Amino acid sequence: MKKIFVFCPANITSGGPEALHQLRYYMEKCGIDAWIVYIGSHKKEEKPVIPERYTHFFQSEKKCMWEDDYIDCSDNLIIMPEFFSQKLLHYHKSSKAIWWLGVLAYDGRKIYLDDSWLLQFSPIMRILKKIKYNLKYSIDCIKSSYLYYIRHVKNYCASQFAYEYVMEQQHQKACLLVEPISKEFLDAGRVEYVNDKRKDAVLYNPSKPSKLMDLLLERKNFEFVPLRGYTAQELVNIYREHKLYIDFGKFPGPERIPKEAVYNGCNILVRKHNASVNNFDVAIPDKYKITDITNLEMIENKIREMLSNYEQQFKDFEGFRGKIVALEDDFEKAITLLFKDYIGEA
Repeated sequence: MKKIFVFCPANITSGGPEALHQLRYYMEKCGIDAWIVYIGSHKKEEKPVIPERYTHFFQSEKKCMWEDDYIDCSDNLIIMPEFFSQKLLHYHKSSKAIWWLGVLAYDGRKIYLDDSWLLQFSPIMRILKKIKYNLKYSIDCIKSSYLYYIRHVKNYCASQFAYEYVMEQQHQKACLLVEPISKEFLDAGRVEYVNDKRKDAVLYNPSKPSKLMDLLLERKNFEFVPLRGYTAQELVNIYREHKLYIDFGKFPGPERIPKEAVYNGCNILVRKHNASVNNFDVAIPDKYKITDITNLEMIENKIREMLSNYEQQFKDFEGFRGKIVALEDDFEKAITLLFKDYIGEA
C-alpha cells in the first residue's frame, strides 16, 4: 500500500513545522494515506506527543511516528523539509522529495563567513575556518548531486523565492506547492470592509528581529504591539483591532504573519528582501516594500502616512487578500495533481 511520510522536527511550534502538519492534513483530506515522522531525541518506547497547536490536524487516527520507527520501503514517498534534506541519504528504497519551505536554512547551502566575525580569531584560525566551511560545502555539493542524479529526488516549493532558487541555483526542476494560512484564520473569514475604529498602534513580530526594528523600538515614536504568546483566536482579534503590521526581517519565505495580517484587514509595510522582492510571495504594491533600511526618518514618515491613510490604502491590499483566500483550494488541487498516484490509499 502506497503511503506518504512527511518528516518534521519534533516538539517545535513555528511556521515550518505547522506547514508540514498542514501538508499531511490536506493530503489525508485528498484521500492519501499520509503520516508525520518526527525527528528528535526521545526515550525508548516513548510515543510521539503531538504539540497541542497541531492536534486539530489529526481528525481521527494519530498518524505519526518517530524517525527510528520508519520502515524504508519502495511503496513509500518521503517528503523532507530543505533543512533536513541530507537525511534522505539514509533511505535507499523509498521515493524521495524535498519541500522547500525556505532557502536560507537549506542544509546544503554555502555559508559565507562574516569578515567582522572572523576578526576575533588569529590569522591561522581564520584560514582554518575558511578551509573547514569550504570543505563542508564541497561535500554537501557531492551529496546533493548524488540525491538529484542518482536518487532522483523531486523538489516542491512553498514560495516563488524557493522555486527560483532551485531552478536557477540548483539547476533542478521544481513544482510550486504553497500551503494556505492556518485553518483558524480561514474559519474566521476574510475581512472585506474598512473599520475606521482600528487603533494606530503598530503590530510587529519579535521572533523575526532586525536591526531596523530595534532602532524603531528605541526611538519610541510609535506604540508598538509585539505579536507573541497569543492563540490564533486572540491574534484574529488583535489583527482586526489595528491598522498596520510591519516586518523588516529576512523573509526566507513568504512568512505567515504578513498573510494573516492582510487577511484580517491590516495593511502591511515590509522590507524588500529575499522572498518579499517578487510579487508572487508578497503580492503588494512596491510602495509598501522598503528598499533603503538605513533611512529611519523616511520609514517613520511612511508608517505615519499608512496609519493616517488606512482607509484609502486598504484597497491596495485587496489583490493579496484574494490570493490568500485562494491558497487553500489551490493547495488541494496541487496535492491532487502532484501526488495522484497515492490517492485512494488512505
